[in-house]
Amino acid sequence: MDLDRHWIVEHFGHNSVLLIESWENFEFAHATPLLELLPGNSLVVFRGVPGSYKTDSCKELLAEL
Repeated sequence: MDLDRHWIVEHFGHNSVLLIESWENFEFAHATPLLELLPGNSLVVFRGVPGSYKTDSCKELLAEL
């Protein structure tokens, strides 16, 4: 799901962030047992790639959170 980072910061209801480096891993994150082992309700974020999802936007999101 693509969301505006400003909206995410304003409505952040998570207690942690899981940053995923690989698009393939991000696409299948919902199916991995790893998420069930994390305490609380983590926000899963893809770090981005040049040319599509901007990595600078991900860095700004993490800094603002």
